[in-house]
Amino acid sequence: MCGNACEIRSLRATLSAVMVVAVLGQVSERSAAALVGTQITDPANERTIYIAAGGLLLLAIALGVGTLWWWRTSKVEHPALGPLEVMGTRSWWRGDWTARSRRLDAARPTAPGPVGADEDEVDLQALATGSPLPFDDLTDAPPASPAVSMSLEELVASLDAESPAAGPAP
Repeated sequence: MCGNACEIRSLRATLSAVMVVAVLGQVSERSAAALVGTQITDPANERTIYIAAGGLLLLAIALGVGTLWWWRTSKVEHPALGPLEVMGTRSWWRGDWTARSRRLDAARPTAPGPVGADEDEVDLQALATGSPLPFDDLTDAPPASPAVSMSLEELVASLDAESPAAGPAP
């Protein structure tokens, strides 16, 4: 409960802040006037300043042209968003319920027809009574076996002949 003392402190703090802002504002006005009123007399710096100013000007023009190009080539919003655009108008907010619903209905896109109307109809009775299609295309093919032209005995004999002669087993 500081009472009047707190009010005086807060008033003093507010006045101090206002005085600081006022002094800084006067200083910045003086420095800005000094910058505008000066002439560029140094030829070396004059060229650098003009090049920088020209570059900034070209950058501003390029940014403006790019923005216009982006606005014109951006994708058009979907027609389903039409009611949202209508809801953003002042006349929609000021209108009564009937006028609002009329405007929203006018802004909604019209559907081309019922969903799935262009698809072929399926005869469920024929599917129920008919036999199912075979699934032969889903079975794995048997592995391809190489053609063997010799018998098993001939194969064993040829393998024994190729192997080095083994001595008696110890």
